[in-house]
Amino acid sequence: RAMRSADLLLATTPSSANALRETARRNHLSVDVDYIYNGFDPDDFQIDTLAMSSPRTEKFRLAFIGTLWNLNSIEPVVNAILKLTAISPGLAAEMELLLAGRRTDEQERILGRLSKTPVTVTRLPFVSHDEAVQLMTSADALLMLNSNVPKADRIINAKTFEYMAARRPMFVVAPEGDVWDIVRGLPGTVLCKPDEIDDIADQLALSIEKRRCGVQHDPKEWNIDRFHRRTVTGELVSCLDALVREREGAQGKAREKVVSF
Repeated sequence: RAMRSADLLLATTPSSANALRETARRNHLSVDVDYIYNGFDPDDFQIDTLAMSSPRTEKFRLAFIGTLWNLNSIEPVVNAILKLTAISPGLAAEMELLLAGRRTDEQERILGRLSKTPVTVTRLPFVSHDEAVQLMTSADALLMLNSNVPKADRIINAKTFEYMAARRPMFVVAPEGDVWDIVRGLPGTVLCKPDEIDDIADQLALSIEKRRCGVQHDPKEWNIDRFHRRTVTGELVSCLDALVREREGAQGKAREKVVSF
């Protein structure tokens, strides 16, 4: 009913828009479908405050900011850390896994499996947005998680855009899909599938080694202007303008028909 009454259907990812188009096609509906990405507020992330410093922390800090539950489980990363510990405990000892936000009991139990490893696990509760921004910018890499569940390829987590704005490398553990496509060109991006534990472990080892070697990225390398909230708001304005023009055009044609009759 909602689709039948709509002049335009808006999604937040390309794959979700494609799914809406297919639903409209199956139901013989003629409706425009488009997508507009979420974004970030540039005022929260001033590039001149994101100065690079080395080292940022004593260890390679992989930070996850947000809620952990079954749809973005930490388990693949925990399994990879256990494998890394077995292969190279010295390298694992140079890593800190920082988590800030809510976590289900199940996720806490999974994290508990790291208690006997040399990896430092820092658990923080839900924090304010300002604190979250500070934690993001203090990290060597920001962890993005999506579990291997049906249709996960459509998901672009809202935090993706704030991670971008923090201008820190992203360590993505998610099924291949829209989130891969949107971040793959950003500096230092790592892309791993949740079920490829060996690859995650290898990429963790490589990330730690890069930190050892002093590899860093200048914040100015991030080309993310298109995700500013003012930019995506402009896209929405354009959509609304087009709808109004289309509606006015249709009404004008209707009036012409009445006059002609």
